[in-house]
Amino acid sequence: MCSDRFEPWLSEVRGGFLVSGLLGATMAAGAALLLHPDAKSSLDVWEIRGNLFAGIIIVELFSAMMGAANGLGLQWRSHVMGLGQGLFVWSTVAVLVDALHNVLGGYRWFTAMDNVRVTVWTAAAIYWAVVFWKPERNRKPLSPEMEHYLLGLHRRVKFDLSRSEELLSRLRK
Repeated sequence: MCSDRFEPWLSEVRGGFLVSGLLGATMAAGAALLLHPDAKSSLDVWEIRGNLFAGIIIVELFSAMMGAANGLGLQWRSHVMGLGQGLFVWSTVAVLVDALHNVLGGYRWFTAMDNVRVTVWTAAAIYWAVVFWKPERNRKPLSPEMEHYLLGLHRRVKFDLSRSEELLSRLRK
């Protein structure tokens, strides 16, 4: 599907993403399991731990998204990067709030801590309004190799999606 020129690069990146993903998931699980929240039931304990785990994974996801976008040559002031920056800040605050829920329990200070999360989300929405309101700077044109790679990737994703939809329709019957 892709040219031979990109195959070694894809293999190297795939391994790095796999190692980073496994390491990040392990760190998130470790952080969630190390803390022992003060909760009324074991179900509440696992809910608090699950929220912390998911929050850490989301922070890692937006970090990877912004890193990949930067690696593809997107400017830091682009709309995509602005979206990623807002989500990164909000998810980082959400992880801190979830960590405090872990330390303090789900019942003490819950409303105040959750209001911090909502306030940061509102600030991120205002930031996005400003970022998306400003015109995006002109991007550098893609190299022919990168354009070929992205078109091949698009075709592959489209093909995989059609296979998934076909399999799903068979399973429903």
